[in-house]
Amino acid sequence: MYNRFAKMRHRYLREHRNGIYTGMFLDGKLEAHLKEIGEAAEEFFMLQLRQGLPRHLPYPSLYPRRCGGSGGGNGASAACGIPRCR
Repeated sequence: MYNRFAKMRHRYLREHRNGIYTGMFLDGKLEAHLKEIGEAAEEFFMLQLRQGLPRHLPYPSLYPRRCGGSGGGNGASAACGIPRCR
């Protein structure tokens, strides 16, 4: 396999899209497809890392509501560990 994204795509095709997986495997297109998906996903992932964490976290119930629970949202990063959380 090429990287973790290609492995995940391989597993998804094998387990949930067996017809597509079999067709690509028999036509000899599976390896090229996995390589393309892996490279594109890795590039996107690295771009996201370079840009930093998003200001909007996807599951707010898992994180403190405000910095230190103060309700101020004043960017006191020492209180909650999330810089400028709102």
